[in-house]
Amino acid sequence: MRISGIICLFFFVLKAYPQQKEFVFKHFTRDDRLASNRVNFVTKDHHGFIWFATAYGLQHYDGKMMVSFMHADGDSTTLPDNSTGILLEDKKGQMWVSTGKGVAIYDPLRYRFKQVKIDYEPPFGYYAAISLTQDYENNIWLSLNPGSLFIYDSVSNSFKPYTTVWTKCPHTILRIAKDKYNGNYWVSTDSGLMLYDIHTKEYYSNKYNPKGLNCFKNPDFSIFNILMTMNSEGDLWLMFWGNGLPQHNYRYDPRSDTYEDVGGLLGNVYNFFTDGTGTTWAYGEVLSMYDKKLKKFVAVPKKRNDRFGIDFNEMYNLYEDDEHNLWASTDMGVFVFNPTMQKFNTVSINSFTRNQIIDGNINGLMQASDGTVVAIGWGVDGLYFYDSTFNRIADQYGYDPKAVPDVDYTLAWCGMQDSKGIIWIGCQKGRIILLDPKTKIPKFIYRPEFVDRTIRSMMEDKYGNIWFGTQNNILVKWDRQTNQFIQIISKPYSNFVNTVTSLLQGDQDDIWVGMGITGLYRINLKDGKILEHYLPDKKNPKNIQSSSIMAISKWRGDTIVMATNKGFALMDTRTKEFRQITEADGVPSNYIISMVKDDENNFWFTTYNGLWKIHFPDLKIAAYTPKEGVTEATFYVGSAAKLLHGSMAFGGVRGFVYFHPDEVREKSVPPDVRITGFQIFNYYTPVDSLFQNGNNITLDYTQNYINIRFSTMSYLLNERLEYYYKLEGADKDWVKAGPTREANYTYLPGGRYTFMVRAVSYEGSTSKNITSFTIYIKPPFWERWWFYLIGVLAIGGIVYGIYRVRINRLIDMEKVRRRIARDLHDDMGSTLSTINILSEMAKMKIDSDKPSTKNYLNKISDNSSRMMEAMDDIVWSINPVNDNMQKITARMREFAANVLEAKNIEYNFKVDEEVKDIKLNMEERRDFFLIFKEAINNLAKYSNCRHANIEISVHRSKLQMKIQDDGNGFDLNDSDNGNGLINMKKRAKSLKGNLNIESAPSVGTKIQLEVPVG
Repeated sequence: MRISGIICLFFFVLKAYPQQKEFVFKHFTRDDRLASNRVNFVTKDHHGFIWFATAYGLQHYDGKMMVSFMHADGDSTTLPDNSTGILLEDKKGQMWVSTGKGVAIYDPLRYRFKQVKIDYEPPFGYYAAISLTQDYENNIWLSLNPGSLFIYDSVSNSFKPYTTVWTKCPHTILRIAKDKYNGNYWVSTDSGLMLYDIHTKEYYSNKYNPKGLNCFKNPDFSIFNILMTMNSEGDLWLMFWGNGLPQHNYRYDPRSDTYEDVGGLLGNVYNFFTDGTGTTWAYGEVLSMYDKKLKKFVAVPKKRNDRFGIDFNEMYNLYEDDEHNLWASTDMGVFVFNPTMQKFNTVSINSFTRNQIIDGNINGLMQASDGTVVAIGWGVDGLYFYDSTFNRIADQYGYDPKAVPDVDYTLAWCGMQDSKGIIWIGCQKGRIILLDPKTKIPKFIYRPEFVDRTIRSMMEDKYGNIWFGTQNNILVKWDRQTNQFIQIISKPYSNFVNTVTSLLQGDQDDIWVGMGITGLYRINLKDGKILEHYLPDKKNPKNIQSSSIMAISKWRGDTIVMATNKGFALMDTRTKEFRQITEADGVPSNYIISMVKDDENNFWFTTYNGLWKIHFPDLKIAAYTPKEGVTEATFYVGSAAKLLHGSMAFGGVRGFVYFHPDEVREKSVPPDVRITGFQIFNYYTPVDSLFQNGNNITLDYTQNYINIRFSTMSYLLNERLEYYYKLEGADKDWVKAGPTREANYTYLPGGRYTFMVRAVSYEGSTSKNITSFTIYIKPPFWERWWFYLIGVLAIGGIVYGIYRVRINRLIDMEKVRRRIARDLHDDMGSTLSTINILSEMAKMKIDSDKPSTKNYLNKISDNSSRMMEAMDDIVWSINPVNDNMQKITARMREFAANVLEAKNIEYNFKVDEEVKDIKLNMEERRDFFLIFKEAINNLAKYSNCRHANIEISVHRSKLQMKIQDDGNGFDLNDSDNGNGLINMKKRAKSLKGNLNIESAPSVGTKIQLEVPVG
């Protein structure tokens, strides 16, 4: 909820005759997001938020945004009722709120309310609070109507009747005020003023006055004391009313026991209020200010439907903030004004001839050497005179609007005072008025050189000649030596209006002439010849960009400044180059109506959007629109003047605005900026809760879309400040905040940031301290150090694993190579040696012993077969194609068939399906196969069996092989454990398996192998 507009309010005085004081009011209504136009109370908390207690909820305001608090049925953490009344911020910074259903305390940390019990049942079921106050001993007091007075008990969190700490009063207590000098309590009752002595525990009144106080000797003090307010000085403002008598109003000083009758008031009064300047206000049906000189209250006039006036039926509360702004809560919204900041002053022109405020332009302004200010108007009186304090003067210099030769002399446009003290006034149709402050005999001049053209501008050159610019391109000079009027620029003049808007003395014998349509001229002072003429040239960006010039002024050195309909034009008269300053450079409007330079080289100018100030060359621009107290919003072309002592004046359609730049200039250092709001995505987070542990905020990585609002909480200066912010870690430089005064950041990466913000005034002053806090956004787990460490370790593990796999493969390859070498050495080498020996033996016996030779050859044949078989086993085991169990069992089946069928042994070979899924490496495959092979060979050679059973299966993650025959068997105890059995056991151990052999004579043999797999 945002409020458009600015709350920087200034006091102004309407300088008519007689002088009358008025105020500029800023008005808040439901259109400005108030919950209700009926606002019962306004206050400001220690954070700077303005709180509004309305008939429909509670709100606080940071200068831009309204935040509302409403009652919710069934939720005890909300307001007891939406009808809110009196507000009180206690010394702990807690906000107390009275409502129709009770009192609640706002908890800013949790953004909720704690409801307070009242030990009293109202007769109509509705609490009507009269006052809610905290005394100097920090007691919280609540006054109800009806119900009298209650004191807060923190133990029970309830308001108890005052009789728990005081003696019962014989009358109904309405209000109390503690005397800070002696600690006693002044008590307002339905039977007059009373004093409660905390030491004697007695009530003093007109009926019991042991101290002989003067206040109790006045019979007015013993009637219904409807109002009582104590100001910061300890004075009591009292209203007594009743017994059919008119109201009696007093200011009573308890220290001196003296009182003053302040007279009757206008309308019903609800209360009194004394502001920081000591001015006392009475409010109710009328807002009145106490005049110490007149010793009475003077009403502030109501102005219905007036943009800057005040209008209400009832005013319930008046509050002063730390900038002396007064906030008035009424049944028609909230009005804000500042009676102490008289910076801009507006004069509405009052006609003496018609006794009314004129409805016509103020075309020109000037101030004579005697201090008289002349407002030059169009119609009615024509000229309006004011003294140096802007009090209206009648018949100045002998001018009488009723005595002018014709009405055109009352249609005045411009004026000046020459070096001889004569005041020249340029009027309609070439008329001139001469006013002599000494003789006070006006002269009225009409010259044909003006061809009935309206005089719009004039100046005196360095030779004392007077130059006149008219509304139709005619330029006329009055030569002081010859007393002649001479046309400098004359016919042909066009049918359209080409006004000579401005004249400026040059540095040489020249004059600069600004035209409304035909650009800029430089003319020779002596002979009137045109020396230079400047018009826009699109091909030359260094030329003037506008042909419509409203005002010309000297800046510094060789530079002149022109106000045009395309912004400002700065001309270097030496190089003849122009520089254009437009809306693109921050000028509020390209159409500059009037312009005046002050003593600090600032140019004050008007547009159709109000009054402004610009400083060259840094282009700092300040706004002084109606929202700042400049009530005249529509100004007139060329109607501007620098007055004596540096004051400035600008004319408008019904009057003129005057001020002194030094009073307007903001010389003070802007307040430090406060953080007023913090949103995570679209969820508002209470600032008090956010910063309760210091200026550090920690957010999750999912909370990285944030909005930060900030303000100086200055309702006088807020809109006259610029804000700059920076988020270290995200912004490279300071960022200028827009009018919303907030910063938005989306999708911030995890990390630590520092947010900084400062305020800068239009005058360049910066906040004393930069407001800052840190934001730590937890990075997602995949961006945290431990995740990086785990990742590094994991990558390292993978690399190491790959390395180990490669090393293991090299080791396995080396083992295979060694195994093959060993097998070739053991099996092939020994067999070849045997074959070699047998061959030699056969050679030796071939001739002598043929049977032995045959036997040797048979052995050579057997060894060769075994060697080929072993070689086949080696080649088969190292072939990766044979890695799966299907290939292994097929070879086992083939081997069993070759051996057993040759011995006529019946056999059964069974392989379970699960066996096919088992993987054995090269060595495991070879050992498994060789155990099987050894067992089958032994079975075929020694068992003499008729039947054999072979089973290969998987059970409980173990590969099982069972070979059983019905042969001779043998006694395991008598077995010599030949090489076959020993090799089988070694291979089983290599497989980390278990080899079990069962056998007995005439029973057969059973061999069972179990190898862990998977």
